[in-house]
Amino acid sequence: MKKILIAVVVVLVVAVAGVLIVPGFIDWNNYKDQITERVKSATGRDLVIGGDIKVSILPFPVLEVNDVRLSNLKGAVAKDMVRLKALKVSIAFGPLLSGNIKVKSFRLVDPVIELEALADGRANWQLDGLDGGGASASIPPPEVISAPTAKQGGTAPASQGDGPGGGGIESAISFENIIIENGTLVYRDSRNGTVETVKNINARVAAATLKGPFESSGKLVVRGIPLSYDVSLGEIIHRRTVPVSLNASLDESGAKVLVSGTLTGLNVQPKFKGEVRGEGKALSALVEAFDSGDLPGFLAQDFEIKGAVSASATGVDIKNLALRLGDTQASGVISVDLAGTTNIAATLRVTQINADKWLAMPAIKRAAKAVRKSDLSLFRRAAAAVVPAALAASGKTLKKKANKKKAKASPPKGGFTIPDNINGSATLIVDAITFKGGLVRKFQTSAELAGGEVTLSQFSAQLPGSSDLAVFGFVTAEKGLPKFEGEFETSIGDLRGVLKWLGVSPPPVPKDRLRKLTLAGRVTATPRETSISGLDIQFDSSRITGRVSASPGKKTKIGVDLTLDRINLDAYLAAKRKQSPAKYKAKSQVRSKAKYKAKSRSPSLPASALKPFAVLSALGDIQADIKVRAKEIVYKGTPIKDIVFNGLLANDALVVRNFSIARMADARLRISGALSGLSGLPKIKNMVFDINARDPSRLARLAGVELPIDSGRLGGMTLKGRVSGSVFKPAFNVTLGVAGGTLAAAGNATLLPLISGLDVKLTARHKNTVRLLRALGVSYRPGGRVGGLDISARIKGDTAKITLSEIRAAVGKVVVNGRVSIDLAGDRPKIAADLATGEIFVDPFLPAKHKAKAAKRRRGGKRTASGRKKTSPSSPYGGRSGVSGGRWPGEPFDLSALRNLDVSMALKSKAVTAGAYRIENVDLGATLSNGVLNVQRLTGNIFGGAMSARGVVSATVRPSYEAALSLSGVDVGRALKSVAGEALASGRMGVNLKLSSVGNSIDEIVSALAGGGKFNLSRLDVKGGVKGSAMSGIFDLLTGLNQLGGALSGGKRKGGLADVSGSFSMNRGVA
Repeated sequence: MKKILIAVVVVLVVAVAGVLIVPGFIDWNNYKDQITERVKSATGRDLVIGGDIKVSILPFPVLEVNDVRLSNLKGAVAKDMVRLKALKVSIAFGPLLSGNIKVKSFRLVDPVIELEALADGRANWQLDGLDGGGASASIPPPEVISAPTAKQGGTAPASQGDGPGGGGIESAISFENIIIENGTLVYRDSRNGTVETVKNINARVAAATLKGPFESSGKLVVRGIPLSYDVSLGEIIHRRTVPVSLNASLDESGAKVLVSGTLTGLNVQPKFKGEVRGEGKALSALVEAFDSGDLPGFLAQDFEIKGAVSASATGVDIKNLALRLGDTQASGVISVDLAGTTNIAATLRVTQINADKWLAMPAIKRAAKAVRKSDLSLFRRAAAAVVPAALAASGKTLKKKANKKKAKASPPKGGFTIPDNINGSATLIVDAITFKGGLVRKFQTSAELAGGEVTLSQFSAQLPGSSDLAVFGFVTAEKGLPKFEGEFETSIGDLRGVLKWLGVSPPPVPKDRLRKLTLAGRVTATPRETSISGLDIQFDSSRITGRVSASPGKKTKIGVDLTLDRINLDAYLAAKRKQSPAKYKAKSQVRSKAKYKAKSRSPSLPASALKPFAVLSALGDIQADIKVRAKEIVYKGTPIKDIVFNGLLANDALVVRNFSIARMADARLRISGALSGLSGLPKIKNMVFDINARDPSRLARLAGVELPIDSGRLGGMTLKGRVSGSVFKPAFNVTLGVAGGTLAAAGNATLLPLISGLDVKLTARHKNTVRLLRALGVSYRPGGRVGGLDISARIKGDTAKITLSEIRAAVGKVVVNGRVSIDLAGDRPKIAADLATGEIFVDPFLPAKHKAKAAKRRRGGKRTASGRKKTSPSSPYGGRSGVSGGRWPGEPFDLSALRNLDVSMALKSKAVTAGAYRIENVDLGATLSNGVLNVQRLTGNIFGGAMSARGVVSATVRPSYEAALSLSGVDVGRALKSVAGEALASGRMGVNLKLSSVGNSIDEIVSALAGGGKFNLSRLDVKGGVKGSAMSGIFDLLTGLNQLGGALSGGKRKGGLADVSGSFSMNRGVA
């Protein structure tokens, strides 16, 4: 203030001298050099007057100077510190005659003032000439103005200006109007890139005397917001005290600031003490100056702030601080100590915040604007403006301040820093917060700033559900970025209550589950990465430990390394298992049957089936390294041990390094491989799996499947394989080892549409076929040695048609080759088979004969003369039977399966051998259609003759049967040798047989058997009786005739050739 008065007096003295000494006859432009030299001596800066200097006396003294510029410090951004388009001063003539100076008008036109704090600590508002005494040397001020201060070893004179009625030059000078037209004030802080501009300054200042009172009013624009003010200062009392009153308002929002108080210690150290009060209809109007884009709706509420302020160059204290936003009220204290190291302390207490009400308020929509760098740290800018001014007022400079500290490495340009020359503490207490209908109590956060580090000493709250939260840590600046390191801990006594409070439905688990939860860990967070180490989660009786991390960016990076000690899934799934498994099975079977027909008709894949791949596509923006281990999971009463997943999600691919289960129902599992192209059509790369189960039934039961066979007979099971290629057309090589055999499949499958293509080479091998069948639950005891099993085939097809080609099946000595196709497109599957075999030996495959005692005849029942029981008068279907049902099995059999598929078969075999019978060159042709089995041909060679047969089986409600057999040229000798072991006759035989029947059991079929046949024997020569043959009666007759012929010939027996023919008929089982 003193320096400003000196500068004003200098100007006035020059003006008055010019008016009184050289009244208007001097060209003042000739004195520009002298004026600039004096200013240079007084300020250390260059003054440039680019326009004319005009002075006139009448009608009153006037001074006008145009285009004035005062240079800036070397190194400053702006060339000039001050620029004026024009300076116009007019002085009242009359008061000059009485020794007073009354400035009628002091007008500044388009003034621009640039204030800058340079990066090296200098400030351009510090004028070297004034600080160095240059002003006093070049323009000595009046004694009354430069009265010695206590620091200079003197005291202010009490006779001049010591009261309201005092005289002196201070009372002799007055300003009627100081007018600023279109002014601009710019503040720059080159240390942090801050730039603030106040534009359109249009103000009026009036001073009754240099001691006051002072008045000023005007308008200006700050950050694009028009602002009006009205300030008044009372008369300076004893050079120390002056009353102050300020009223400022935002023109558009109606917000107002009222300041009233007293400035004291003007002659030593100025200090303000008074009250500050601010209010407005919407806080958002103030926030708009520092933010852009939409604002939360609760900022649109009216607000009020007030407090008792005590401020000086060494500090600011705000007591009895009261804040109000809508109906939310707060109170607190703020203290700023600027003496030495800056120290700021703030405490704020809020009674209650209704967050539900705040969040329900609609957002404030605003047009987006560019966010200036200076908007990022309002506190830093305010401190940068206050601290230098305070230091300058207390006789210090920024440069001297900076020289007191040791040099430190500069942070990255534009990076985050925490000032190490500022200490502070802040505490926020909220008694209650209403959020989502719940009450958060005792919220408190406390932080301290010291030595370039922020300590979060307390962050705690009591949440609904008997839960609490606590956080502690430190915030530092590292490589130009903020970094938080701390610990957190939360304890939840009622987890279900917390989930309900947050609006999250708990999973469907029993009510005694998910009751308590504790969570703790150590956090390290920067804008580039957040990690939690020492993570410890405990819920119910389970515990998860490990670490997690996340890094934002173009691709989010996630790291997970977690271990679960134990979890009993049965305790969580108990609610789901109340449904009966039998009912569930029935429903699933009905659902499967209902869908079979539709699936067989339309193999296309629905669009919804691609949704999982849409989820995989989203994973393309994530990079994750995941390691998860569960030591024990109990499921269906079975402990599953050491489940491990180790995988990497990166570069649009998921790499499964290891997925393994050490023990699961006496089984172990291991999978590794990769899935690439997640953003498009995924591809499987070298996916290898290995499953080993000691008891497959236990593993199946764990999966909810009950095996239809005895697992004890199966023994252990292994399943190994490798899969590669597109997920829609994978290539695979799989080997199943079970029951001592192997089943291998290698090929590829096209899965889009659903299984639209299949090309697989299938092989099955076992050393012992009988043992394999027994292991599969087939009670089979053959009469001979069957041998091993070796089957291979190539399978091609889709859901509509499957073809088995390159078939080679060997069961023991029997080898089958050929081709089979299965058509699934119709209502019933259609099977077409074309097979060829080597020689088939039937006897080893026949069941072994059981030795048993003859069953005792049951008593009761009448018998016929032949010893047979009488049959019932009629069969179950109403027909009378001619043969007793006691000799044949009466158990009904079901032929309905013949109506479920259609078959066309062609089979050729080198030979079929059954016991003593051998049929060579067998050719079988048969069809099955609409429940009718038609054996169109069955041909072959038997005992040197030809055989031809055909037959029809109709699977109606009461099945019917038709059969025809024709034999020709059969060698009787070979046939007898095969049957009786000795060729006791020779000749040729032919048979034609045609039979039909109906029935649902063998007993019914035999009882209803009808038809007939005929036979012929040519060139028959019987050498002896033949027993056990259907022709034994004829052979005995011919033997008798031969014996008779021998007797007639003198006892010499001679063989004779005979031709014999005959026929028979059968009705109701009786021939």
